[in-house]
Amino acid sequence: MKIENPAFNEELKVIAHNVIAGKDFNGNDIDSRSLNKTDKIEDYINSIKTTDTKKVDEDIKKNTSEDLFGEKSVQVNFNGKKKVLPKSSDRKHLIPPSCRLTINERKINNIYRELRDDLLLDDTPNAVPNAVGVLFRVFLEISIDCLWEKEGFSFSKETKLAGKITKCCDHLEKKKIAMGKQLHNIRKVATDQHHLLNIQHFHDYVHSYKTQPSPTDLKHKWDNLQEFFEIIWEHHNKKATRKKKK
Repeated sequence: MKIENPAFNEELKVIAHNVIAGKDFNGNDIDSRSLNKTDKIEDYINSIKTTDTKKVDEDIKKNTSEDLFGEKSVQVNFNGKKKVLPKSSDRKHLIPPSCRLTINERKINNIYRELRDDLLLDDTPNAVPNAVGVLFRVFLEISIDCLWEKEGFSFSKETKLAGKITKCCDHLEKKKIAMGKQLHNIRKVATDQHHLLNIQHFHDYVHSYKTQPSPTDLKHKWDNLQEFFEIIWEHHNKKATRKKKK
């Protein structure tokens, strides 16, 4: 008999956070003394809620700092002592495993999963930064195209990606789907020619035979744009749910 727990990854994330912090979200100690018997371990496991992953995400976000070069680090309390977690760019793929987007469009979801789980982006010879750079740009554009179509609009053939981004951001802000500060980074893609996020870098990944993206730069770009993708795909899902209820 095989028993599967579909919420295992979420629960494991909560357990890891509690172990590092030395306490659960109710303030109970989580260590070898408090969990030294099977029944106590079972009680702790049963007390974990998948909704606690949101608390983990909030705690990580609250304790994340960024230096002048866009490098991010996280401080957490480890049994009462401050502990600095590894840089966000130390991960092996473009998208961190903690980023869980629900994408009901098959092709876009497949690209998302390839960028999150399959295409290696580290400092080893097996890394594929050129493939990731090209696919990252594709993911950005077709996510916006999908949003725009679901909102009942269409872009003209002459509209370039920078124009699509601007129209999309204006719409999200006008409809109060997102606040201006949440769209700050994605607007830089379309408007700031001197910024690391500028769209020309994405174009060069595809069209320039000289430009090669570095794994670190690509991860920094994703870290700065992840909130935008979370906003539009959450909006997609809410809108689809409302349609089903009608």
